Amino acid sequence: MATVARPATILPDSGSDLEAEPIRDYINNILTMLEGNNFDDANVDFSSSDGIMALRKAQTVTGAKTHTANIIMSGSGIIDLNGLANALVLDADADTHISAPTDDQIDIAIAGNDTVILAAIDDIVKIQPAATSHTAATNVTLLNVASAGAQTIPAGTTTYVTGATFNEPNITATGTVTNAATVRIVDAPTEASNNYALWVDSGASKFDGTTNLVGVTTHGGNVVSDTDSTDDLGTTGVRWANLWVDAIVATDTIAATSYTGALLTAVTAVTQSDSNNSTKVATTAYVDSMVGGVTGVTLSGSTPNTIATVTGANALAGEANLTFDGTTLGVIGATDGAMRVGADANNYVQFAWDTSAARMNFTGKVAGGAHNGFYINEDTGNGNMSTGVTINQGADDNEILALKSSDVAHGVTGNAETDTYGTFSKYTAAGGGLLIVGYSAAAGPAGSALHLKAILGEAADTTKSTSARAVAYVSTLVKDGTSTNFVGADGNLFAIGNSETTRFIFDAEGSGHADVEWTTYDTYNDLATISEMETVLLANELPEQTPRRHAMEATGIIGKGSWHMENGKPRAMVNFSKLAMLHHGALIQVGDRFAALEDRLEQSEAKLLVAETKLNRLEN
Repeated sequence: MATVARPATILPDSGSDLEAEPIRDYINNILTMLEGNNFDDANVDFSSSDGIMALRKAQTVTGAKTHTANIIMSGSGIIDLNGLANALVLDADADTHISAPTDDQIDIAIAGNDTVILAAIDDIVKIQPAATSHTAATNVTLLNVASAGAQTIPAGTTTYVTGATFNEPNITATGTVTNAATVRIVDAPTEASNNYALWVDSGASKFDGTTNLVGVTTHGGNVVSDTDSTDDLGTTGVRWANLWVDAIVATDTIAATSYTGALLTAVTAVTQSDSNNSTKVATTAYVDSMVGGVTGVTLSGSTPNTIATVTGANALAGEANLTFDGTTLGVIGATDGAMRVGADANNYVQFAWDTSAARMNFTGKVAGGAHNGFYINEDTGNGNMSTGVTINQGADDNEILALKSSDVAHGVTGNAETDTYGTFSKYTAAGGGLLIVGYSAAAGPAGSALHLKAILGEAADTTKSTSARAVAYVSTLVKDGTSTNFVGADGNLFAIGNSETTRFIFDAEGSGHADVEWTTYDTYNDLATISEMETVLLANELPEQTPRRHAMEATGIIGKGSWHMENGKPRAMVNFSKLAMLHHGALIQVGDRFAALEDRLEQSEAKLLVAETKLNRLEN
């Protein structure tokens, strides 16, 4: 379109003199415009009632044009961007725009990147965001179908309302299509702590038709059929290879047809239940029946919590004496039963209940080696034990064995728990030695916190020699290389102490040593006391002799209240330490008397010598 140039000389004002030259210039310019067909009916609608010029033929606009009002197209008019890149700019910095530089393709660019591409073929709608640094601590979504304004559904029946609906791609295949899908998810992210290809954040998910899952499927909840006794797990043509379960709960028969392979692999427990009409697999999946496996296999039984075993060809049955209720594994029955764990028939451990003796027996067997051994914390065995119990305490220094009773409450909790009445432990941490401690509460007799009793099944040895034995015998030895030997000269064999203070010692030579408080009987006639003691212990006590016994008890030599008759003879507890002191005092008294007699004899001999001398003089 031509333009009219304004002449350099302006037209005169009203009332001023006219000049021919500027008027001529203006008229010539107008004629040029009109004669150039720039304004005619083809491109200007002079009859427009709204006063807006309407272009009626194609116009080419070059350069930047600024419009301050609407551009309205009517009829068959169009705006042709003619494939220009970045043609329709939408924002202030000109990096968000719509264009079609490629034929049959629309590019929608945001921040300078073609984020959305609409094409006629292949990738028809493509979203490809540019590398972007997002706002911290803010969720990021590449395609968000948001729930904004409420969608009001009018009266009547609406089949469905969805956030997004995808129809199948309506393929006409003249070539080979390997895989087709209405929605395909290529892969899952790997950068997050939890990565999913598809995440249904909440609510139920519905899959109509066949669902094909390839790979491991992990379930955090129940897998439930939508209708009881309707849906199958597997088909007659496609069976599951293996089934690992904790329990199978059913009231109906589990049957198999037309297959000779294994029905169940690694099933650890099969139980019966009459609480529902279903089969429970792995405690979380319920189905009405299981088809496949060994031909004619049946599971029978009606007692809850019984474990099934093979009872014959193609048959399983719940064992009444073998039960598991989810907490306790039971091997029970009216007759003797056993539970055996081992590698084979020659290597095992066995717990058995002996009903005839009402006891539990533990046995073990190792082919070609030791047997009947019970080990606690000992993984190398015990070469010196064929049958017995071995406990390895490791580096611990406290009790290795504790005996308890709910009847006992001794209160000595600084040493042991109050219901412990006996313990076995090391005497020293590194040196070892066996420390046996007994505990007795005040409820019992004042004694026997540790009571050792020996019972011999024959008459006791009466020999009194170094080779004699007794019903209770204590033997002591010392190390000699890798073996043992006698205790050396003057070595202490056995000692008795008050706590850690030793009071009695018996040594290797058979000597007894006692740590005693020495007592003298200065107020007694020791010889008379000895005679009195013998009288008391040898004679039947008459009423008038009772004071004499009490007098002997007062010396501490005879235990108070210990005198009694046994087999027609008087007996009493004698304190031999004080008796030895009494004998010692008696010997001193005898010695003193003997010395006095010697002195008197010497004096008498001296007097006789004087008398003899005088007599000799008289005779002469």
